[in-house]
Amino acid sequence: MRIIALPTYSTDPFTVNRPKHSEHLYGRAMPIHYERENMRVDSLTD
Repeated sequence: MRIIALPTYSTDPFTVNRPKHSEHLYGRAMPIHYERENMRVDSLTD
């Protein structure tokens, strides 16, 4: 079995995961994920 970790980061302090993505990875989403979800300007999907 092999695990590959790809640490990534963003230099933009306002960038956060979408709520569903955060729940999938970490098991929970914080209020800031829901607040920033409404402020998304890109068309990216998780």
